[in-house]
Amino acid sequence: LEPVEQSLGFGPARYFRMGKRGVTVGFIGALSDLHFCEQCNKMRLTADGKLRPCLGNQMEVDLRPFLRPAIDREGLRETFLDTLRKKPLEHSFRDYYEPERAMTALGG
Repeated sequence: LEPVEQSLGFGPARYFRMGKRGVTVGFIGALSDLHFCEQCNKMRLTADGKLRPCLGNQMEVDLRPFLRPAIDREGLRETFLDTLRKKPLEHSFRDYYEPERAMTALGG
């Protein structure tokens, strides 16, 4: 793997090119990079309509009340912004954190 010096996104991934194949892959070193969370710009939408500001934390915010029976655009906007403001400064993976749900249900 050859390091790619340019940033290919806006998140914490570090990119490498596989020389013979010409494929680029990105890795997020959530455990080995102590400053990972400072660069994280991710939030996830779960399959059941909850917004998770951090994959390594149990916090979820239910968006369904803003989608049914009608879409409340302002409520959605404010909820997204409020959830982003509450995004944890650090994940809990180093503390042997285990999500209560499978990663596939979390968007991770």
